[in-house]
Amino acid sequence: MKNHKTTFLSILLLIPAYAFASGDQILSSLLIIVTSVIVFSILLISLKFSRTRKLAFTIVYFSTLFFILYWISDIPYFKNMNTINSCLTLIPIGTVILTYLILRISTKK
Repeated sequence: MKNHKTTFLSILLLIPAYAFASGDQILSSLLIIVTSVIVFSILLISLKFSRTRKLAFTIVYFSTLFFILYWISDIPYFKNMNTINSCLTLIPIGTVILTYLILRISTKK
């Protein structure tokens, strides 16, 4: 377990270096992404779902997150900072909730 903590700490320490290399404005978005992935992981581990549901939620969450990152890659960050940060926060949460509702409805039938 100690090895995992060291790896996790190393990754967290490298995040600001990546952000400052590309400009310090991206730091807030990067922290939003890291925080949302950590919160998503903690919630996924703590909730009692089957492995297939957890896998479905994980696939939907990360595919949505990567799609958003690809979609916003050509948008000027400084002019659209609030929109980009809102998209990075709300859209993945919304797609996971929508996936949960779809799976809940499909299992009731």
